[in-house]
Amino acid sequence: MSSSPAAYRDAVYCGSVDGNLYCIEYKSGRERWKFETGKPIIGSATVFDDIVYVGSTDHSLYAILA
Repeated sequence: MSSSPAAYRDAVYCGSVDGNLYCIEYKSGRERWKFETGKPIIGSATVFDDIVYVGSTDHSLYAILA
């Protein structure tokens, strides 16, 4: 992982240099899902109102339903 995680409800969201945003279940550590951006994510995700926001080095800002 290359960014600080964002915790929200029962999950943790973290971007990675492999270009994916990962949603990890807090208690079990199990991966729930991942979202591919195509380029590394070096900034931290933030969560507001059930939406995860993350920028990628592909020059895009993504908004993904938590």
